Amino acid sequence: MKETRQRSAVACLGNLDPNDAPLLAGILLSSHASLRLALQAWVCDEPHPAVPTHLHPDAPGGEDLARELYRQHTAPCDHWFEGALVFAARRGLLPLVRTLLSLGADPTVAWSAPVRAAASEGQASALAVRLEAGAPFDPEHTGDALVEAVRAGHAPCVELLLASGAGELGTALTEAAAADRPDLVALLLATDTPRRGYRALYEASRRGHGRVVDQLLEAGFTDLEHAFGAACAEGHDRIVQRLLGAGADAGAHESAALRIAARNGHAGVVRLLCGTGAVDVRAGRDEAVRFAATRGHVEVVWALVAAGADVTAEGDEALRFIAGALGSAEVVRELLRAGAGHKEAALRRAAATGQEESVRELLAAGADVHAEEGAALKGAAGKGHVGTVRVLLAAGAGAGAGGGEALRAAVAGGHAPVAEVLRAAGAVEEQGGCAGGEKGAQEGGEGVEALWW
Repeated sequence: MKETRQRSAVACLGNLDPNDAPLLAGILLSSHASLRLALQAWVCDEPHPAVPTHLHPDAPGGEDLARELYRQHTAPCDHWFEGALVFAARRGLLPLVRTLLSLGADPTVAWSAPVRAAASEGQASALAVRLEAGAPFDPEHTGDALVEAVRAGHAPCVELLLASGAGELGTALTEAAAADRPDLVALLLATDTPRRGYRALYEASRRGHGRVVDQLLEAGFTDLEHAFGAACAEGHDRIVQRLLGAGADAGAHESAALRIAARNGHAGVVRLLCGTGAVDVRAGRDEAVRFAATRGHVEVVWALVAAGADVTAEGDEALRFIAGALGSAEVVRELLRAGAGHKEAALRRAAATGQEESVRELLAAGADVHAEEGAALKGAAGKGHVGTVRVLLAAGAGAGAGGGEALRAAVAGGHAPVAEVLRAAGAVEEQGGCAGGEKGAQEGGEGVEALWW
């Protein structure tokens, strides 16, 4: 149906003088509904094929067509001239902008849409023409245009809108800071932009825009807490240093900044914070070192231990977490050198998660392979980690410890290779259970699920 209308429209146009704009406008709108629909879509990037190219909005004939439609009071639809103005402003079609304004197109319709369109596309000349039309603007609505211009990075449009008294200065400043546009930040700071709130400084700090951070601090922004936390979380050493110099509290919220930097593996920030003397490296039961350890951040672990983190304290769990979480044998080694305890708990978790290198490190450091009736072997067997089972057996774990629970767990889990290794090591199956070594089958043996802490 659509293609039929288009063919009909083109056929009608074939009987017209394409250079006679008055005749064309009248006939298009009064006689041919399909052409009226075509003109409704006149102002778009791809005008309707029924409209001759010399009458497109970016062609000289476009202005003639607009004048003729106005003269004959035959606009295709409500607010047609305003829609055309929005399009012309966005495309920077200055002659058409001037023509439409002279014909009375309402520049304030749809909340200053023409201004926003020109601003978002960087059409400073079209924007200037529009602003010079003299119609009053709501600062909030021109503020929307200002934000659009900042997002698009069009400095000339930003200058024009600021000169016109646009609002939304705080939002615009945040956008400029987030985009790392010191030039736009400077333009906005030269106005009455409020020096309160945290968003602009926060965004610049989070994204690592050091020059913008300097601008905002020099302009008097003092809400440092959120910005400082963001810089620490993202590992921006220089910005952290700058914010500390501006008065940021490194020890706020029980040294939360240190913990998040440690968790994210930012060793440089961790050293900076520890160097202030204002943080408690043991806050939250040595939470910082536990965070770093569980994520395998070796350098951070070194820095925290050097700063006084105590991995030997009663209740410390750093070693137990790292052994089973990511299997970072290097971190396990460093924690052991620092005197970390809980070797058997760490061994059990490392074995149950198949972390062979961590298991080797723990065994070399003296972890008892027989602890809790061979719980490490049972955990590894129940999860099917045949390599870990071999390591534990080589270290002296009894294949039939705990009433043959390791073999029973392997069989129950369908881990045939593990069961084969255990049988080869002396574990045997008996009716109603398994036995091996010096212990036979026993009732009430600890189930494999009970191994999980």
